[in-house]
Amino acid sequence: MTKKTIACSVHELARILGKKITETDLVEVVDRFLKDSNPEVRNSILKNLHIFLENVDTDRRNKYIS
Repeated sequence: MTKKTIACSVHELARILGKKITETDLVEVVDRFLKDSNPEVRNSILKNLHIFLENVDTDRRNKYIS
């Protein structure tokens, strides 16, 4: 349940931390959540992925979502 809780709020961390820290520290975490074996974790991260991606540079975002 810890992963699900973090997955539900990582977009808020991205807002607080800003683009630089989000890109260096949080993108890999979100990527792992998207690949998690638990569907609840995957669904939790997807709900607010659009907000998270607002805090990622456009070039990095394009690589991330392709």
